[in-house]
Amino acid sequence: MVSANDELVNEDFASHDFKTAQHQEPAIVNIHENDNSKLVPSTTELTLEGLPKGSSVSEDKRRVAVPNEGVWTLDDLGNITFTPNKDFFKDPTPIEYQSKDGSGNLATARVTIDYPPVAMPDIIKRECNETTYMADVLSNDVSDEVFDISTLRIVDPMEIS
Repeated sequence: MVSANDELVNEDFASHDFKTAQHQEPAIVNIHENDNSKLVPSTTELTLEGLPKGSSVSEDKRRVAVPNEGVWTLDDLGNITFTPNKDFFKDPTPIEYQSKDGSGNLATARVTIDYPPVAMPDIIKRECNETTYMADVLSNDVSDEVFDISTLRIVDPMEIS
């Protein structure tokens, strides 16, 4: 038996959210666009569930700081914004939020942000008399996943206009 205050299955009320964003840009997700219309937006709170140790939530549960990643904030319109730290280039740990319907039933969902891989410029120094050289052109690129070497393409900068 489920009482009115027990956590319900997510699919019935709150749906998980996914957003692809640009590196070093805040990612904004309207979390209630895909949720059941019976949820009361003013009851929405961010949680620390599944976040790294050292994460902290504000007293009003509308701001969560995640060490070495960035800050999640919830506004009055139901937008959750992830603002990455200046030196953070990976996908942040997904955040969970909870909302209630008019009867007090609790629904929980997760927001996931995906930052696509970024190819960083490569600087290769060589001596004037060298005719060949080797460089690991993927070593300074940014991704949470292993790069697919078959997609690597070397471009002569002189050909770029």
